[in-house]
Amino acid sequence: IQRLSGTYDTIRVIAPSNLCTGLSPHATLCLSGELRSYNDRAAEHNRLKISAWAREITVSAAEHTNTVHLIGALCKPAVYRRTPFGREIADMMLCVERDYATGTIHRCDYIPCIAWGSVARLCASLPPKSIIELEGRIQSRNYMKVIDGKAVERTAYEVSIATATVLELGACP
Repeated sequence: IQRLSGTYDTIRVIAPSNLCTGLSPHATLCLSGELRSYNDRAAEHNRLKISAWAREITVSAAEHTNTVHLIGALCKPAVYRRTPFGREIADMMLCVERDYATGTIHRCDYIPCIAWGSVARLCASLPPKSIIELEGRIQSRNYMKVIDGKAVERTAYEVSIATATVLELGACP
């Protein structure tokens, strides 16, 4: 997905094979579904993997959009800081319950999120277990991590929050 800046976000998509039948390479697709996470314990170091789980895929000629809507609980206090250019930023982990067809909750997905400006200030002021509803976009970014003295390129996935609404304040730690 291309951002307004021209940068591309690469997103891992998992889809049942019946949704992929007849799709051609380089087609513009519209997908709706869920963001899911899992711990990759097979890797040398535990890594949280984020994927889009497709429930519906269609070929689309519409303009590219990247919209994520989540409701979840803050797992721990947001980490608030300022960038070297003075922009406010907050990193947080959102616990999103996964609904199944039966309406029961069997597991939660942990989605890393990042907020800027006034949304960062709002999120940084919330105690853990606060329930928030947010809209944003999934983004990817490459970074270098030094492991055993060697620099290794990694990709981080996170939701960049555009708007957030507090639905319920959590209990203070």
